[in-house]
Amino acid sequence: MNTKILMERETERNLSDALARGALLWAPLYSVGATAVSYMLTAENPAAATPVSELLMRSLLILAPACMLAETAGWVVFSKWKRLKHLGDRKAPLPKLVHFTPPLEAGKLREKRAA
Repeated sequence: MNTKILMERETERNLSDALARGALLWAPLYSVGATAVSYMLTAENPAAATPVSELLMRSLLILAPACMLAETAGWVVFSKWKRLKHLGDRKAPLPKLVHFTPPLEAGKLREKRAA
């Protein structure tokens, strides 16, 4: 398979890719981590601790939109930076074009100057 196409696909993400990455990749990782930390902090008193499933659901409900929002913000910043970087090459002043006169008019001008 052409590696150039794969590299373009990896670098050119769109908004749906960013939302999916936030919801499906980062949210479960952060929620499992948050559940583990909160369970370890309350492990000394098991009677007062909330069940792991409830902690996991709460952290998923809180962290999934937060991760999606963070990935969207990252996508906006990255895509804008990429566009500005691409436009930076075109900020140089355009070269001035010489005045063009069609051949028939150029002949008439020569005749006028000669006369």
